[in-house]
Amino acid sequence: MDIFILIFLFMCIITIRKSTNKKEKLSKDIFCILKGICALFIVLGHISQKANSGFIFSYLEYFSTLAVSLYFFMSGYGLIKSYHKKGSEYLDKGLKNKIIKLIKEYLILSLFFWILRNAINDELSAKEYLLSFINGQPCIYYSWYMIEIILIYIFFYLSSRLSKKDDKKNIIICSIFLIILSLIYIKTDYKFYWYNSNMTFIFGMIYACYYEKIRNFIKKKNLLYLFTIILLFILSFMLTFYNKIFYQIAGIFFVQIILEFINKFKLKNIFFEILGKNSLNIYLLQGIVIFSLRSDLIFIENDIIYCSCCIIFILLISILYDYIKPLINNLKIKNKHV
Repeated sequence: MDIFILIFLFMCIITIRKSTNKKEKLSKDIFCILKGICALFIVLGHISQKANSGFIFSYLEYFSTLAVSLYFFMSGYGLIKSYHKKGSEYLDKGLKNKIIKLIKEYLILSLFFWILRNAINDELSAKEYLLSFINGQPCIYYSWYMIEIILIYIFFYLSSRLSKKDDKKNIIICSIFLIILSLIYIKTDYKFYWYNSNMTFIFGMIYACYYEKIRNFIKKKNLLYLFTIILLFILSFMLTFYNKIFYQIAGIFFVQIILEFINKFKLKNIFFEILGKNSLNIYLLQGIVIFSLRSDLIFIENDIIYCSCCIIFILLISILYDYIKPLINNLKIKNKHV
């Protein structure tokens, strides 16, 4: 199974290009490729829980949380940039509609997967199904991310409304929301991955709001800064084996290392671009595929064939899902007036 890690690393290496652009490096194109890399790495991390043969592959789930941290950072950065550019119109027409669409898609797919699970003897009662939305054990395997990103989008929408275009207030209010959410997760015994990357979303907001000031500071102490964040990342990541809360800190330092890398190089890879454009679809649908290919319905015993089929079917289904989305989003609930 370690062959998949080598292939992944090779694909990342051939993505790197020499950069000659002196402008801001965090473009939509770069983010799209990074989202694709994150999506594939997270999928491999989830597959490793079902097929854990191989020395490195079996430990992949411990590192895949770093990809979630990077994705959350890009979400925070992208949201605040869009808000700066389009103002209240973005909140009302862009983000609000996106939240509604994501909720609608998730509810419909959860219902479909619940029916599928019961059809193949992985039974889930109606009560368990309803509780799955609030007990930290989603009906769709590995779909916790979708619930989390929906909540984060809602918090950003509310904090942006309350702060009235004041960046500092926006960051503080959104931080309070996420801290309270994390404390609720901890108090109710949710798994650590529900809250271990939340603060990188806030870091993304901060980085977007104060980009020039941050970059000017780093330029003055570039080598010292790079050495420091690498050292702190290694230290904080090692501490995660003692306490999972250190994933929050390790994630922030990991993101900073990636940002410095992007500042020196550019990225170009058509495959990762395709994955990036469909990354939310992948997060939403991956659990259905990973579960179904090792179930009572279908069981692929060979780990390499299983992993290959998972990646291929997840990619194909996530692309095809774009053609189904309009049908789901056009569904309307009719109000009946008495």
